[in-house]
Amino acid sequence: QAAATIGGIVVVKSHRTQIYTPTNAYENPLGTPAQATGGMGDTLAGMIGGFVAQFADSSAAVCAAVYSHSAIAELLAQQQYVVLPSQIITELPHFMKVHEHKDV
Repeated sequence: QAAATIGGIVVVKSHRTQIYTPTNAYENPLGTPAQATGGMGDTLAGMIGGFVAQFADSSAAVCAAVYSHSAIAELLAQQQYVVLPSQIITELPHFMKVHEHKDV
């Protein structure tokens, strides 16, 4: 309801981050407890801003940023207990290159 009221997109970060647009609601299927570190939300906010600036469809850009953030964290969590925000940013260019022509 908040997204419709403000005419924007609302992201509710949790273990299953939810995205609300004025007309739809989405739940990210990915996420890991390894993401429970300081700065992870700041990293997600930066990714959302970057994706929205690059792509015309803001709703799709936000969904892609949230999904990418969690997908990268899940990949990193296969090798380590805690994922740092800086590690997600380091992996982002490679992740985007691998998935640039795929429906993720």
